[in-house]
Amino acid sequence: MKYKKNILVVTSRYPLPVRGGDKLRIVEIMKYLSKENCVDLISIGNYQKKVNFINKQFIFKNGLFNQSLQIINSFFNNEPLQIGLFKNSSMKNKIDIISKNYDVIIFHLIRTTYYIPTSYNGKKILEMTDLISKNYETIEKNMNNLNPLKFLYKFEKKRLEKFEKINIKKFDWNIFVNKKDLKKSYINNNKKKGLIKFIGNGTELKEKIYSKKITKNNLIFFGNINSLANRSACIDFIKNFLPTLKLKYPQLKFIILGNCSVLLKIFFKFLGVTVYSNIKNLSDYSQNSLAGICNVKIQSGLQNKILDYTSLGIPVLANKISNNFEFLTKQDLLIYNDDQDFFIKLDKLKNNKKFRTKISSNCYLKTRKHYKWNDVLKEYSSII
Repeated sequence: MKYKKNILVVTSRYPLPVRGGDKLRIVEIMKYLSKENCVDLISIGNYQKKVNFINKQFIFKNGLFNQSLQIINSFFNNEPLQIGLFKNSSMKNKIDIISKNYDVIIFHLIRTTYYIPTSYNGKKILEMTDLISKNYETIEKNMNNLNPLKFLYKFEKKRLEKFEKINIKKFDWNIFVNKKDLKKSYINNNKKKGLIKFIGNGTELKEKIYSKKITKNNLIFFGNINSLANRSACIDFIKNFLPTLKLKYPQLKFIILGNCSVLLKIFFKFLGVTVYSNIKNLSDYSQNSLAGICNVKIQSGLQNKILDYTSLGIPVLANKISNNFEFLTKQDLLIYNDDQDFFIKLDKLKNNKKFRTKISSNCYLKTRKHYKWNDVLKEYSSII
């Protein structure tokens, strides 16, 4: 097979196995581009076996001593601390040497800008996904003032915003997943509009599993529970929704599905909530689910869990923050305004079979039409 382009993808963490939305996205991008191009990967991580959609892999280990030293350097160089956390001089030297072999280099997330080759004439693309500085700002605002991490996020947020402003100018293209979060940011005022492109997220086609014949006894939350956004959302649901849920519908259970540490599992079990980890197929755990929950308050890009639910035809109960999908409207998702509105919509979903069947069909068909990975990522072909 004659490839159109030679592409190098630079990541700060080895993206497989997929755990979290950022890894899922870059993996799907590599899969898509590898159909007509030769895709190599260079990353920090441990040795991995051959992956069929990656031609060559260059993997570098980053020891604790080096991480500590680089974080200190970043602190005194007025850089975000996470830039230092993922710096590896051996990996940078390797990229400088091999960069001449590639037509395009894709850098995954802002922290990989350290690896821009000193001399490179090809196309540079930053798969920025979203503004981490804006995410950190949201996290900081949602934290208790007594939490020492609040000041760390505030500190990092200021440095990140400055770092983002400077470094997006170094790329031919900066890719974001959605427009909503950027409307009030410095990105929207960027005079070089050609630098910015929006390429959304997608999902794999799945069989619709939602049937009106099966008793619906579960409300599910799916995602990487080790992430702050998902962990906080689960705790918030248990605290603010679960007590009322048990009174109104004692037969309904709140189930957490996704990657979760042992300590977190014990914590949720103590709160009376079951957690299933290492989920390979969401449909295996969702046959009797009434709805999927998406109540995140710490926004980071697009909430992939919504597409995970809708790709199976599972109705979604989501807050306003969560829905950044252009084609999924109130006819497809149940967007609630506050706690009271949540239970109004839940009541209708629980008690009206015709209504929940309609919502299920609507979200499933819209997802199949607009959010298949192959269709969503087509614009990547036009910029590489």
